[in-house]
Amino acid sequence: MINLATEKYSAIGEMIEFCLQNGIVSYAQLLLFAKENRNDWFRVLCDNGTLTMVQFLKSHYWEIRKYEE
Repeated sequence: MINLATEKYSAIGEMIEFCLQNGIVSYAQLLLFAKENRNDWFRVLCDNGTLTMVQFLKSHYWEIRKYEE
């Protein structure tokens, strides 16, 4: 169980970095990328990582918009 949690947290960290490096603010973009390219990420998103990533993407988008104004 610890290994599964560690893998989940590692995958979420990788997804956050990927989104930051590639300017992704859409959950749909992330999910489609994961479906096609990263089965490990896709499983995390489908199983229980969605809430964390949706909240991160919303917050990150808000931060971007805040500094553009």
